[in-house]
Amino acid sequence: SDIIITYISGKGIDIHIGFSMLVFFLVASNGAHSLIITTNALYNIKDSSYLKRRIKALFMTMLMVTLFMFVVLVLAFGDKILVTIMNISALKDFKEFITIFSLLKWPLSYVLIFIALKILFTVAPDKQIRSRYVNKGVHFTTIGWIVVTFIYSFYINNFANYDIFYGGLSNIIILMMWIYILAIILVIGIAINVNRYNMEEIDINKKDKEE
Repeated sequence: SDIIITYISGKGIDIHIGFSMLVFFLVASNGAHSLIITTNALYNIKDSSYLKRRIKALFMTMLMVTLFMFVVLVLAFGDKILVTIMNISALKDFKEFITIFSLLKWPLSYVLIFIALKILFTVAPDKQIRSRYVNKGVHFTTIGWIVVTFIYSFYINNFANYDIFYGGLSNIIILMMWIYILAIILVIGIAINVNRYNMEEIDINKKDKEE
């Protein structure tokens, strides 16, 4: 709490922290940059200039970090965080909050994740792709992320053991597997979009030749 309060109050933010955050986003954007190149290869699109790709990669990184933090804090650990807050505050007698949160977090999360992924899938290729081409992949990725995160959340709330050393190590392994599966689902969603895009392009070319 001391660390968090220091940063929230602004006392822990200085030029060194700002420089570190800048370096962090530049390094982290390598993942988004690779995603852009991979998407271009799947769509058979020529890569744009390096500077444009890096700027776009920074934007995509901020979006992906925000999206991932939302998934972690709301879907994966949301129940535990809410219970902890209620136990140390005056809200501990309002158990209905937990029920309402558990019921609303999944449909609301579906909408927010869908919007974020649709933006991500649309801007990733270095060519303007109509949003209708990415809907199937976005639906697949959103549903896949929610299902996998539900399973991970169930594990956290019922089986995770943070009190022993080996339990902590196993939780880290499960966390890494969860992130790995999310990444696989993301790539499959892009592949679904590319397949639909290619099929519709073939149909359009056939119609043009017949005319």
